[in-house]
Amino acid sequence: MEVPNSAEVAEFLQSSFKDVRTEVVGERIHVFTHEPKGVFTKILKKFSLKEAVIRDANLEDVFLKLTGRRLRE
Repeated sequence: MEVPNSAEVAEFLQSSFKDVRTEVVGERIHVFTHEPKGVFTKILKKFSLKEAVIRDANLEDVFLKLTGRRLRE
């Protein structure tokens, strides 16, 4: 899941969900969870986020997780 990066959203994610892992990537927070729909619903009830999306992980996500570095063009 991806949500806009804000201090309020990051704090809510960390305090409300113990099984959620987050990573800040620029202006977005990547949220990793086994229950994205439940977390997504709770985030949208608390915040009005028009740019929040649920998506499957891609190869770039795997690369970042394994190396901790961004891809360079």
